[in-house]
Amino acid sequence: MQDELLYQMQHAFPLSQRPFQDLAQTLGSSEAKVIDTVRRLKEEGIIRQTSAIFDTKRLGYKSSLVAFKVSQEKIERAAEIINAHPGVSHNYLRNHDYNIWFTMAVAPDSRLGLEKTINILKETSGADDAIILPTLKMFKIKVQMDTTGKRAKKEKVHKAAHKEIDLTPEHVKVIKTLQKDIEIVEEPFAGMTETLGMSHERLFEIATELKEAGVM
Repeated sequence: MQDELLYQMQHAFPLSQRPFQDLAQTLGSSEAKVIDTVRRLKEEGIIRQTSAIFDTKRLGYKSSLVAFKVSQEKIERAAEIINAHPGVSHNYLRNHDYNIWFTMAVAPDSRLGLEKTINILKETSGADDAIILPTLKMFKIKVQMDTTGKRAKKEKVHKAAHKEIDLTPEHVKVIKTLQKDIEIVEEPFAGMTETLGMSHERLFEIATELKEAGVM
């Protein structure tokens, strides 16, 4: 069950009030067993986070891969400073002169913009040099690991057609909330709906709009 559960969570996590119950029905298991399995996988570090992933480009963000050249004695401190920036993700140490590589994204209304933000981060982190490596052409971004070993040869990549969407303040609030790691409980979205002041139905309606627009 574990392998199929991991696949289903990547491929089609249910937008419902009790998603683990829905997953259990798909897997022919019980809600309690699915929740226990997910909790164990999180404790073991196999699942790092359960949350929505958003396309920063479709949200109007500017982003780039960045490489910093940092002296050995400054690496740990530099990594802490870089990681503290909310626009940074996927930060790795590499065996190269340019040894810290990460992705950076800045909001459409950023006063500094991408390049100035990176330059400030370079100075504050103590990096000796920086290379900005923006995307020229995107070939693929979606990753779904076939944990079952049954689908790799059958699945094909299709270019999806997305609906247009005008983001409202309500959409933005939902985007900010759905980025957070959900609780592994029977109703994991309950706290989110309370914070947002909306029903489960409205939350899932907005989430569906974001999916259909290719934003989520």
